[in-house]
Order: sequence, then C-alpha cells, then structure tokens
Amino acid sequence: GGHVSATGWRHVHPILRLRCMWPFVVLVTGPSGSGKSTLAGHLADEWKKRGNWACLVSQDNFFQGKFIPYHEAKDDTMERPEHVDFTKLRARIGAAKEEGKGEKGAMPLVVVEGHVLLTDKMLISDADLVVYLTCDRDTCMERRVGRRARDPETNDHIRRYFRNHLWPAHEKRVVPLAANLTRQQTKKSVLELQAATTSPSESLRLVLGELTRRTAAASASSASSTSSSSASSGSKSHAGGINNGGDNDDGHQEEEEALYEFPSEATPHRCTWMAYPTHREAWGPLLEEAQAAITRIAMAISKCEPVRMIVQPKHRHLALRAFPPEDYHPKITLIDHAIDDVWLRDTGPIFTLIRNNKKRHRSPGNAGATGVP
Repeated sequence: GGHVSATGWRHVHPILRLRCMWPFVVLVTGPSGSGKSTLAGHLADEWKKRGNWACLVSQDNFFQGKFIPYHEAKDDTMERPEHVDFTKLRARIGAAKEEGKGEKGAMPLVVVEGHVLLTDKMLISDADLVVYLTCDRDTCMERRVGRRARDPETNDHIRRYFRNHLWPAHEKRVVPLAANLTRQQTKKSVLELQAATTSPSESLRLVLGELTRRTAAASASSASSTSSSSASSGSKSHAGGINNGGDNDDGHQEEEEALYEFPSEATPHRCTWMAYPTHREAWGPLLEEAQAAITRIAMAISKCEPVRMIVQPKHRHLALRAFPPEDYHPKITLIDHAIDDVWLRDTGPIFTLIRNNKKRHRSPGNAGATGVP
C-alpha cells in the first residue's frame, strides 16, 4: 500500500530482453546477381565463428510451380511472388527461431535471403533488420551469367530473359517496396548497400557493425534502466507513486530511447493490457522469474489505473494464484484468450491505451511504437 517505485516496473526489462531480442531475423534481399547469397552465407558463417548460433534460410528452396527454360519464357511468371511458397518459408523461419531459442549462452541469428522477400508483409514484420542490396542491371546480369560455365547460346538466352522479364519484374514489384521501406526507417531498421561499389567483405563488415550496434544499445539500455528509474524516483511522480521513466509530456520518448524503452510509467492511461506467461517451452528457466516480474508490474500499475491481464484459458488457475479476484478485481481483470507465449516474449508484455484511443506498444526488440486500431 505505500510508495511504489519504478524499479518493480523496470525489473522485467532485462528479463524480457533476454527472450525478446533473440533470435534476430535478418532479411538479405535485392535483385538477382546482387550478391545476396554470398553476403547471407558469409554473415551466418561469421556469426558462428564468433561463438553464436546461426541458421541460413534461402528463398530458392521454396519455389513452387514448374521451371520454365529461359528460351521458352514468354513473361515474368517465374519472378512473381506467387512462385514462392511463403507459407512454408515462414514456417521454416519460425522453426529456425525456435531452434535458436534453445541455444544457451549464445545470440542466435536467422539469416533469410531471396529476391522477392519484400513482397511478403509478414516476413517484413518479423524481421529485425532488412539488408537491401542495390546494383545496376548489367552488373547483375553478367554476374548471373558468370555463375557457372554454359555454352554461349544458353548465356544469350539468360541475358535476354534477364533484360526482358527478370529486371522489369524487379523494378515493378520490388523497387517501390524497397523505397517505401527505406523511407520508413523509424518503423523498420533498413541497411541499404550499393553492391556494385561495395566489396563483399565491406558489406559483411557493415552488416556485422549494425548487428553489434543494436546488441550494444540493448545491453546499455538494460543496464541503465534500473539506475535511471531509481534516479528519477524522487522527481516527477504520478498519483499511484509510479515514477516518470523519461518520456516527454505527450507520452512520446526521445528518438534514441524509443528503440528500447517501455511507455512512461507516469503517463495516465485508460487501462493497461498485459499477458501472463505460462508456457514452459517458450520461456524455459526464466518462466517463474518472468511470472513474478509481470505480477509485480501489474500490481504497481493497478494502483493508478485498471489492468487487463490476458491469460490462456487452460492456464487460468495459474494466473488466479497470482491475482486472487477478492484482492485485485476489478483493478486487475483476467481475460481468457488463447494466445501463444511466443507472442508475449517476442513483442513485449505491455499494451497501453493512450489518448488517441489506439493501443501503442513498445518492446526491447521492436524499433518504435505501433498503433493498433
């Protein structure tokens, strides 16, 4: 019943970061012949050399439909997104992520490469980093021709197919998506590399540098979250005793901090939505610690606003132990809903309803806030 510091709220931050951030998913995309496969392979290999776990997934392994010989091709059928089984591709990525989560003491990485990855919104949404390789048509074409020894006539067929079908399809379907994604870097981290002028080793260095930067930023934020919240405990506070976490007055954080911070504790909301973790297979040895942290956070928030706690119907009894109705209802209400704990772990635990009547969430592994109607 006394003063509630922000420490309990922040306590979950490093716990969730361990499970939220990894595995990282990196998409390596660009036109055929731009060096995607080479860069993706080198990235996975180098990540393993550094003592981490990595998995390489290639879009080429998920082509569907009949292959049309280059000299018989009448249109760009083989370059269309429908020619890729994205359902199976996403399932393979999901399986790789689950495998990586079982790797202890490592920072798992899933690298996905392919030339039409940007056409699948679900892939883009799931990616932590998009590496987009740009290159001119003729350079890509000659690289494509030079991949293996063929007779001159076959090479001519490939060049004709490249000029008449492959490259126009790339400019029509992929280039606009890449341009739009690059403009929206506040929502998605995009690294654009000029493949024609940037060596493979330099491209690898830049991608590794970006991954290292994101890792270091997350670690620094995790280390400073407790100290910063403690330092602010004697300053600006809210009616329930929950202290300001560093946001400005309109509930938006500074751009640099927005990558790794939760919404302000001090900002009043109509209610806060959370989810109670229950799946051992998803959380592993962190389950009890995460449950305890979520419980402390919910109790602290409930002192100044209602909390809606989503819980698996079959695990409702576990949440009831933490939140007995006679003690917390109606401040903390359990909502039965069949969710996967992977959702909670990968996106973060907190959804808050803010003034524009849209849910806005932040998580350690998500760059920015997302409005959900």
